[in-house]
Amino acid sequence: MTREELMNVLSEMKGRLFALTSSDKKIIENNHEIVLRQKFTKTGCGDCYRDAIILMINYLKKNDIMEKKSNYQLKPGVIIHIIGMNNVFSNHNLTDEAAETFLKNNPKGIKMFTYHPEDWESKVEKLKNKKDNGKENNSEKSKEKTVLKVKQDKEKPSEDFPE
Repeated sequence: MTREELMNVLSEMKGRLFALTSSDKKIIENNHEIVLRQKFTKTGCGDCYRDAIILMINYLKKNDIMEKKSNYQLKPGVIIHIIGMNNVFSNHNLTDEAAETFLKNNPKGIKMFTYHPEDWESKVEKLKNKKDNGKENNSEKSKEKTVLKVKQDKEKPSEDFPE
């Protein structure tokens, strides 16, 4: 189900919050974890379904996207920080890219995940190689710029000391 389709269904359900059918409840249960990345918990009173509709509508309006489920999941209560980034990641906002960047810097951190792709090591290795190639290209470019700048400085007469 696309974001737009889900928004239409949820908006329609919001109009009849106190008359949800069993198929409506099934739609809410199935999409709750996809949208909010949290397991849906039934409390028995029915308020949980109404709350879930409102939470999902607000999330989809605010973020304008539906979260793509990550192939990595952290153990309960674990948060990770990637050096050089301002974000802290938990299961709620973890992306594949963030998990692989974390593992690139800290491969032993795989113990913090409850599940991960079997080929996580090769993905992290590709990320390392990609970054290393970028560094080599950037260092060559900066060397070229430095040489060019030195040549330009030598060609220019100094303004402070006239000849």
